[in-house]
Amino acid sequence: MLVNNSDNPSRKVVIENIASTFDVIPDIHELDFIFQYSLSRNPNFSRVVKRYFDRGAYAAKKLADFIGDRQDPSVLDFASGYGCVARHLRHFVPQASKVTCCDIHPDAVSLGCKTVVSYVFSHERRFPVCTYKQRAIPRRSLTI
Repeated sequence: MLVNNSDNPSRKVVIENIASTFDVIPDIHELDFIFQYSLSRNPNFSRVVKRYFDRGAYAAKKLADFIGDRQDPSVLDFASGYGCVARHLRHFVPQASKVTCCDIHPDAVSLGCKTVVSYVFSHERRFPVCTYKQRAIPRRSLTI
């Protein structure tokens, strides 16, 4: 269920209007942790929606700055959640021919880009033990 498909038509209008200023997908999933956390901290729905899209654009811009002018980069949005950042990537990293979103929640990765559901680790999963030779640390290096 999407927040913008809820029974409240005014919320749908707010989301669509703000998303259109960024030219991004207006869908916000009702289980979007980032959005729901922000909404729990601030009852002003319009402000929360604006900040949600602003922060996603900010993070996408930071990624674009990191990528720089590299041609044809592949982008992996790991722990992409419900696409707060991913929805902005086509604007900020237009030269990326391959964008993959990855998250442990199957509903989270449904933004139209290639998506992969991460493996959910069980608490019973056993991993090989990594052993290393412990080295004594001189006492003087422990002072702060």
